[in-house]
Amino acid sequence: MARIRTILPIFIASLAFAAPSIASACQARTLCVNWETEIIDNGFGEDLLLEDKVRARGARVLLLPPAPEPPLSTLLDQEGCLTFETQYANGHKLVVFAEAWVGEPDPVRIHAQRQDVQEGAIETEFIWIVDLHNLSPNDVVEFSIHGTALDPIAPLMAVATDVMHRFSELDVLPPAPASMLVEYLDWKGNARGGVAGIELGPDSFREKYLIAHEMGHWLQLRWQGMLGLGDYNFQAEDPDCRFSTKIPIINLMGIEIDDTDANGHGMRSAEWSATAMREGFAHFIAAIAFNHAISADADGIFRYYKDITHSSYTDFLADNSLVSLFGGAANQDPLGGENRWTANKCGQDWVKPETSTGLDWMRFFWHFLTRAGSRPDLRELLEFFNFAATGPYTFDDVNIFPELRDAMGDSPTMSPFVSRFNQANCDMGVFNENTCP
Repeated sequence: MARIRTILPIFIASLAFAAPSIASACQARTLCVNWETEIIDNGFGEDLLLEDKVRARGARVLLLPPAPEPPLSTLLDQEGCLTFETQYANGHKLVVFAEAWVGEPDPVRIHAQRQDVQEGAIETEFIWIVDLHNLSPNDVVEFSIHGTALDPIAPLMAVATDVMHRFSELDVLPPAPASMLVEYLDWKGNARGGVAGIELGPDSFREKYLIAHEMGHWLQLRWQGMLGLGDYNFQAEDPDCRFSTKIPIINLMGIEIDDTDANGHGMRSAEWSATAMREGFAHFIAAIAFNHAISADADGIFRYYKDITHSSYTDFLADNSLVSLFGGAANQDPLGGENRWTANKCGQDWVKPETSTGLDWMRFFWHFLTRAGSRPDLRELLEFFNFAATGPYTFDDVNIFPELRDAMGDSPTMSPFVSRFNQANCDMGVFNENTCP
């Protein structure tokens, strides 16, 4: 059964209820719908998704006009609006669903579901009903869909659809047909991203960088599947390359249901190269979702989302878990830590060429795509990932960088950027080899 939310009636001219009245002829009215956000990691110097509401782009709606006019089942346009003709000024209802088709020319279907308890029933239908009155001819009426204290679906739809719209702007929507499930788990902490979609819980659904990070995993998997087989079982020897946290997770009813157990990986933890690349690329996608990388050598801001208890992150926490995407040398003290973190901070781990960190990989991709000179765009990089994943290359836990470099040399579109690829490695240190000056 659908969980129904009733939005307060929208009155355009007065607060008095008016019975359906007939105009002289059918005339156009326009409705524009917003999703309200509940973002808590906002306004740290990034460029995008800074408002408390976003357009409900491509949302599925059902317009119920007064009889005898027929219902209209349709999608809002990519600005979250619907223009329709009616002879009535009053008595309309608009039903809004937690489902949207976002992007052009081949939109991605985003749909939500929720599970209250582990192994419990899965809820798949969420609707909001809006009463509309006093619609004057040629009116443009705007209203917002919001969550409640116990309802995370609307704010989740807000961030997910806005990030997907950003993917569309960057021309990186995966090949059609594509869909993405947004699943909210009341009983589970942390977050996950996979080929089907993303999972979030009470500790994560208000964090836009985390949502975009998990969508980064989804995007990469949709384009190329999995490069490498790396797990998160690397045991770092250097204290500066370890990570641990165990913070209680409280659900929307104020009950402790779980705790974070993210000892497997953190922003600066040493990992097998395949997993470090996977996490660093998802960080990079979240960064480019909210930062305009339009000028060469531009900087940007990423905010890390995990609660951290490890003592080696004292400086990191003092800077509100912010990371400079361009970075800098140690004496410049960039946000998040110096460039080539693994090489400069984790000597015992760095001697293994298969070891790197998500921090270094995130900055690697930022430098590769934004540093001055001839450079590829993000779509070309994703298409290259697909080329590499389907080619005669053998990716494992530890060889992600040299295999990608070999594939780049064979790629008709990316081969001109091999030297740039190598330079990004020298700048950021994602692979230990003796070819950097």
